[in-house]
Amino acid sequence: MTGIENPTPAQATRTPRVLICATGAAAVFSLPHFLIALRAKLRCHLTVVMSRGATCFITPQAIRHIADDVIDASNHEEAFAAGHMRLAMGADLTLILPCSAATLSAAAHGLAHDLIPAVVLASPKPVVFLPSMHHVMWRKPALQRNVDQLRADGHEVTEPVWRKTYELADRSFEEHPGLITPTDLAQLVHDRLQTTHARSA
Repeated sequence: MTGIENPTPAQATRTPRVLICATGAAAVFSLPHFLIALRAKLRCHLTVVMSRGATCFITPQAIRHIADDVIDASNHEEAFAAGHMRLAMGADLTLILPCSAATLSAAAHGLAHDLIPAVVLASPKPVVFLPSMHHVMWRKPALQRNVDQLRADGHEVTEPVWRKTYELADRSFEEHPGLITPTDLAQLVHDRLQTTHARSA
């Protein structure tokens, strides 16, 4: 299965470009599983931007074994060279995976203080946010207002999947809002790329 079904001749020669922005939510531990699922299902060019928080959980070197390009946003020179406009304009689909409460809120308020929020602000297409955070944070009215604002702005914020997981903050097992499965993510990306190419055809 490729990212494009029944492509036009022009589309057939171009590999879709997927940009994944990984933030400092603890679920970033699972990032390799999501990237491998995308590799198994889709023919696409994978670029991963890792926030400073994300690199505290998993190294960019590990992700470079799976992705085509990796930008370590904790490295100022590397982040500057990558360029938020270049990243945003070059992507057929941008995902914030996992999306922390801080990044979701920054994007909702149009902030561009770091590379990932700047990419969201520069994106000419809707961005897909996949939130993962502590259940107390997810339920706060302020956070839900930010979710509503992003949706009103035309972005997609997926509903988190509730499951019992190990919470790093308080070292306990509780029900928390988390990510969809890697298989479901691969299907979501496939479907969004199909929609993107249908609109541009």
